Amino acid sequence: MISFGVFTSTPRARDDPVFNRSHYEDVLVQRVHKWVDEDVIAKRFSAIYDFEKLLRDHNNTVILKFYLHVSPEAQMARLEERTQDPRKMWKYNEKDFAEAKLFKNTRKRMKTCLRNVTRYHGTSYRQTITGIRNISSPKR
Repeated sequence: MISFGVFTSTPRARDDPVFNRSHYEDVLVQRVHKWVDEDVIAKRFSAIYDFEKLLRDHNNTVILKFYLHVSPEAQMARLEERTQDPRKMWKYNEKDFAEAKLFKNTRKRMKTCLRNVTRYHGTSYRQTITGIRNISSPKR
C-alpha cells in the first residue's frame, strides 16, 4: 500500500516542506524484500507520478528529490554505534543488521528508482552527502 499520508501533508502556497522519507521508500522496500510483484510496483510508480504531476500542475509545486547515500561501511559503523552508545540506542532495531545485508540490492533498486523518477514530468534528483540529512532531521 502506498503511504497516502503525504496527501494530508502537501504544501500550501509559499510553503517549503521537507519530507524525510517518501512514497519512493515504500516502493523500494517492497521491491528489495520481494513482497509484491513488478506489476504492483509499476502501478505504485504510476500513482506516484500522477500525484506529483497533480502537485506541479495544480499547485505550482516545485519538487526536488534528494537521495542521501550512506556507504556500507558508514552504515555498519552507525549500527554498531547504536548498540554501544546509550544516547543512540533509541534508534536501534533488532532487524537493522539483517537489513544491512541487503545493502547491495537496495542500492541497485534505488538507482533504478531514481532513473524512473527522473523520466517523468521533468522531475530531478540530486545525490548528496549525509550531512544534508542532519540539517532537516529533528534531533532526539
